[in-house]
Amino acid sequence: MGWIHCSKCNRYYPDSSAACPTCGSPQRVPPPRITSLHSGAYGGKGPPPPPPTQHGVPIMSKGQPSGLPAQRGAPIMSKGLPSGLPIQQGVPIKSKGQPSGLPVQQRVPIQWKVPPPPPTGQQGVLVKPKVWPPVPPPVKVITAPSQNFDLTLYRGEFASRWPYPPQKRLIWGMNLKNSGRWRCKTMEELFATLQNEIKDHGGVSAYGQFLRAEGRAFALATARTDDGAYEGDYKYTLLITGVRTFYWGPNLSKGKPALFKELGNIDDDYIVLNAEEIHDSTILAFGHKTGTAEVTFFHDLPLKCVVSCKFQRGNKVIPIGQLGIMTPDKLTMEERGRELRELVRFGKEGPLRI
Repeated sequence: MGWIHCSKCNRYYPDSSAACPTCGSPQRVPPPRITSLHSGAYGGKGPPPPPPTQHGVPIMSKGQPSGLPAQRGAPIMSKGLPSGLPIQQGVPIKSKGQPSGLPVQQRVPIQWKVPPPPPTGQQGVLVKPKVWPPVPPPVKVITAPSQNFDLTLYRGEFASRWPYPPQKRLIWGMNLKNSGRWRCKTMEELFATLQNEIKDHGGVSAYGQFLRAEGRAFALATARTDDGAYEGDYKYTLLITGVRTFYWGPNLSKGKPALFKELGNIDDDYIVLNAEEIHDSTILAFGHKTGTAEVTFFHDLPLKCVVSCKFQRGNKVIPIGQLGIMTPDKLTMEERGRELRELVRFGKEGPLRI
């Protein structure tokens, strides 16, 4: 069997047909009989020629067996023609009755959330996360305890400012004349008041000069030497046992211990207590770095701290036990209400006492 080319529709049809089965045009010129297009193939006859093309696109005749035609750049599968999956607009479409894989039409791939891979080193080795050791508890710095010593002090009083004889002056101990805002119930409150006073006067040294400038009604000024105290009408000798001295620390805190038992060792202003901690102490004083080595208390001192009294008139030193100090029940209402009103103490309602 041969093939005839139709010049009207530009298609091939078998030479056994009298006319073109596509357009019906009759055979006009007997074409040469084509027996083989490719020598050596299919026993010398060869496969049928490739289908015609129009504008570079193969055109398929009805009923003509051929490869898959292409329409608009996308292959379209003929009915009953076994072939691969056709593609229409880039999406595979399955034909009816055609065995094939599952088609995919406008399917968006699912993006699974995958956790990031663990960190790796330079050579692809997994790096374990660094585990920090637990923070140790703060270490409390334990300093050597301070050394205590007995402190002897001297205080002179003039009758013009203290118009009370020792027998009445010491009824409630050696009290302040006017404690004012220094009336505190605990030693911590008293120390906080002292800190505020120092800040208001510009520092430790400036406050020491303020205390030494003149007698203060809220303080008891004493000296560590006999000749450093005033030679008033009465001169008292005091003894404070178990004294401990400390430097001033940062922010006016209690600093490190300072053994100032000897006057020659005093190299700075200092704090005077009788315990290691402020809340355990029953005394609080400001120690001065001066030639007279003054010590200023901010609270009453009990009678047990007074050793003796020296009367300038007659130059007599009388021990405290021989002074004949009066008791409160021996005083008249006039004495309690007017004469001694600055010295009267009523238990816990008064200033801090030892």
